[in-house]
Amino acid sequence: MFFLNKPFFLLIIGNESIVSSTYLVNLTDHSPTMSPDINPSATTYFEAVEISVSVNGTYNITSIGSLDTVGYLFINSFNISFQSINLLIRNDDGADRNFGMSYRLGASQKYFLLATTYNSRITGSFQISIFGPSAVNFIKMNVSSELKIFSNYSLGRFVYRFYVFNWNKFILFISFN
Repeated sequence: MFFLNKPFFLLIIGNESIVSSTYLVNLTDHSPTMSPDINPSATTYFEAVEISVSVNGTYNITSIGSLDTVGYLFINSFNISFQSINLLIRNDDGADRNFGMSYRLGASQKYFLLATTYNSRITGSFQISIFGPSAVNFIKMNVSSELKIFSNYSLGRFVYRFYVFNWNKFILFISFN
């Protein structure tokens, strides 16, 4: 596991403070791939990060960089093949080509932030900044160990894939060949 939690400034407004936490995403040709629901014809590299906070409140989540990014925020778990399950919010173009979203996070909840690009097979780095009432803890997810193809076979025009997710959830995904 990889841990990163580096608040880089603390802003005090009246009696409230705003903490900024950052995480660096580096998409390479070895990163896992997905087909984003907003651009299903694309095959994009992505990085998934578990995030947690110690204080309930509204957090602003943005990407900073030159890539055209898309951000997804999930609660409890996520499934790359069924992106609407547990999806709280998704954003493509918050400012320029970067994503930007705001959501009220709870200290007792488990969240997953998935960062990708809009266009196919784009590599490069960008920063995720989260502003809110407390620092954010980031844990990079090893997606290849979370989602495993248990069985894969073709029958006519269909490809059947039986997935095991966290070894206690099973998914049958059917696609056209």
